[in-house]
Amino acid sequence: KSKVKDPPGTDEGSSEAVIYYLSIYLFVSAHPEYLFPLVLTSVTQELFGCRADEDVTAENPYKLLKKEEIIQDMKNRAAVCDFSPVKQTVLDYPEEELLLVFDRDFTYGQSFYLVLTVQAKESILKVFTGTREGGVTTDGEEALEHQEEEEVMPKTPEPHPWVSLGSEMEIEEELLIPSRARSFIGFGLVHENDQSLTVATCVFGSGVMAVSMMERASLEERIESSTRLLLNPSCILFWSFSDPIHPQLQLECPDDILCFQFCPSDPNILAAGCVNGQIKTSMIPVVRYCAVSGIEHGHKAPITDLQWLPETFEVSRLGLPVENSSGMSVQLVSCAPDCCVLFWDLRLPRVVSRSMTDVRQKSVDKPLENPHGVPNTFKHLNLTWKPFIRVSLPKMGSSGEYSPLRLSMRENTLDYSTDQSRSEAGPLWIPPPRILMRITHRGSIGDGQSQKKKLCSVPLSLSRGGGKAAQEGERKEGCGFSQLRVPSAKQPKVLENISTKLYVGTEDGELVYVDWKVEKDGDSGRLLSSKPLHQLLLQDSQVRTISRSPFFRDILLVVSSFSFSIWKEGLTIGPLIRSPYSKAMCTAGHWSQSRPAVFFIGKEDGNIDIYDLLQNTHEATQSQSICTAAVTCIRTSLLSSKQHLLAVSDHLGTLHILQIPWTLRKATSSERQNVQKYLEKEQERLMYFEKRQENHEKEKKEMDAELKRKKMEVLVPLKQLDVLEAEALKEYEQYVAMEKLLLKSLGVRRESEEAPEL
Repeated sequence: KSKVKDPPGTDEGSSEAVIYYLSIYLFVSAHPEYLFPLVLTSVTQELFGCRADEDVTAENPYKLLKKEEIIQDMKNRAAVCDFSPVKQTVLDYPEEELLLVFDRDFTYGQSFYLVLTVQAKESILKVFTGTREGGVTTDGEEALEHQEEEEVMPKTPEPHPWVSLGSEMEIEEELLIPSRARSFIGFGLVHENDQSLTVATCVFGSGVMAVSMMERASLEERIESSTRLLLNPSCILFWSFSDPIHPQLQLECPDDILCFQFCPSDPNILAAGCVNGQIKTSMIPVVRYCAVSGIEHGHKAPITDLQWLPETFEVSRLGLPVENSSGMSVQLVSCAPDCCVLFWDLRLPRVVSRSMTDVRQKSVDKPLENPHGVPNTFKHLNLTWKPFIRVSLPKMGSSGEYSPLRLSMRENTLDYSTDQSRSEAGPLWIPPPRILMRITHRGSIGDGQSQKKKLCSVPLSLSRGGGKAAQEGERKEGCGFSQLRVPSAKQPKVLENISTKLYVGTEDGELVYVDWKVEKDGDSGRLLSSKPLHQLLLQDSQVRTISRSPFFRDILLVVSSFSFSIWKEGLTIGPLIRSPYSKAMCTAGHWSQSRPAVFFIGKEDGNIDIYDLLQNTHEATQSQSICTAAVTCIRTSLLSSKQHLLAVSDHLGTLHILQIPWTLRKATSSERQNVQKYLEKEQERLMYFEKRQENHEKEKKEMDAELKRKKMEVLVPLKQLDVLEAEALKEYEQYVAMEKLLLKSLGVRRESEEAPEL
């Protein structure tokens, strides 16, 4: 240790120098643990005889206090006592006297400090005792040197146990992380076997989400292990943030699920598309599926996408949008790479509805055999369910058919040409409310606003079918659907302002615009679907995602293998924005639910690129590393105004839940208008270049015609060259004859003179 120099103006060994050394020593110690700074009021100073600059001074800066007197003062004045902050330390002090030091220079921030340990008390007393005996004696110097040798290097104070008072949640909500999305929670969802999470459709409500699992196996491996797959049925799992290890509910499926959606009218009902081409329906919380479509009537390839039709209308067998008198979503549309789009209806067919009286009478006489506890709501569909419309997709300008992978239809399907409410700038379109569900005490899923029951796990008995009471309750859950029937043959009112068009993304990278209305063939009388309206080539392979903006119903985000593009519905001349080709393959994409300018792109390398159209359009604003495997699905959810979540699933079967930072969830007041103006400018740019291209082609045709005309004008005189020479020769002969006559008349030339030869 370096020796402390004498203070200026003092002699070595003086009392001032010793006090200076002690002050420096205590200061360097940085409030050691063996002392505690105190503020002593004038009453306390008089009571204990330690009045500043009177009882204790710079020359005599310490006072020994009786432990009993301090304890008695704490009893008398309780919390008012100046020694109450060190009450427990005083009670545990082993000796009868404690050392109080007058800190005149406020080295530790207060005028006094109390020495808390016996060892420190003895060491400091040795220093003060040597000073008071007249100069610093050898004993005093040795004591000071001994104290310096025994000095312990300052240690980081140990933190006290932290007690949560709820402030940490407010801090997390207001935390600003501008550079990257913050991981909220991440956990593996590998369930029982070596499975991979391929599609995760997350529906959040009080910390609950639903995901589908799929076996990581090729077609050949599935065929070889078909027996094992049958013994281990696939499932849809419901997870809770409060218990990320054990699923809250497990729904059995006839085969691996690639896509599923909850019914907009009843969140307890969901429809799922299977790998074998079947569609199944389930009712929560019953574990077993309620009905499955007939395999001979469904898709011939894995169902890759499906979507419920909105509650505002239904589709007739001719594909015409008509009034929906029930006000419930009863139809859905699906697609698969078998070159067709199918429409399904959940209601009881008219043929079956005629014999419902007999069925009810039989049900009274003989109880239904239902060992799995499955509700009878969709019993009429099981193994007989078939689509009522099949839309084929023949290729435009060539033979063959399109192989769809993704489809997209507007949730608000009013057509632009007849939507009179749409102003020039476009009204603010509020996206439909997302399904908020929670697993309640009886396992059902309900509206998060109407149900306030506490979230809890589903009992094992319920997950295997439940008891009789549970079965009866679930029969009542779907009573609304069980009473619905397909309308009679009388055609209901056709809605003219409903668009019957949808986009389809194919395996070969085409974006096809299709009209699902069917028409009767004049020759055969069969109902045939019309050809696609137009085809947009993405110059890439396999469309991975078609996502509509929740703020602009006619704007689509289309993600293909190595790029993405943003399209406007009805605009066929090209995309508004096309990204450059990426080194890593793009696998998924999704729009932000709170900011119109933000969307997310998932990559094969496990990263997510975050784009903000108001900052950069040629490159990602941010890039977040999520996992090491390929991203398979992206979903967003708005839990509250201060908590927005991003769900990302990977190929290894892990679902990552991330909290979106404030900069990516808080939209400015004019952000929607600015994005709309930007998209309109891009549309004007496309139309300008399209018009300019047309003008260039027109000018080129005019220039070619003018050049051809000039060439023809040059060729015509060349063909008449002989005629011109003959005429010139004839004129010359006439000139010579006239010259002869003139010379003869003048007498200049004689007749005997011969004319010059030509």
